[in-house]
Amino acid sequence: MQIDLEKYLLRVRAQFVADSGAINWTTHVFLARYLSGDINPLDTHEIREARFISHYELPIFDDILRKINTGGFRYRSFITRSALELMGIAINGPEDKIKK
Repeated sequence: MQIDLEKYLLRVRAQFVADSGAINWTTHVFLARYLSGDINPLDTHEIREARFISHYELPIFDDILRKINTGGFRYRSFITRSALELMGIAINGPEDKIKK
C-alpha cells in the first residue's frame, strides 16, 4: 500500500501490566493520505481483517471498543480519540455524530 505521510500526530508511551509481567509500549500515530494498493496486515494472528472506514464510522467502533472493556481496547479508544482531537474532530459519545 502506498500512502503520503502528512503529519506526525501523536506518540504515547504506555506500560501494559498483567499477572505474567509488564510490557512497555510506544504508539506512533500519523495522519496519512491513501494513494494506492491494498491493506495487507503482517500480523495475521492478531489481525483477522483490516479495511478502510470513514471517520463518520468511528463512533460505532469506539463504542464497541469501550464496551469490551479490556485494557488494550480502552487504550485503542484513547489513541483514536486523542488523534481525532488533534485533527479537530470530536467523538462525544457512542450515540453522537462526529463533530468537526
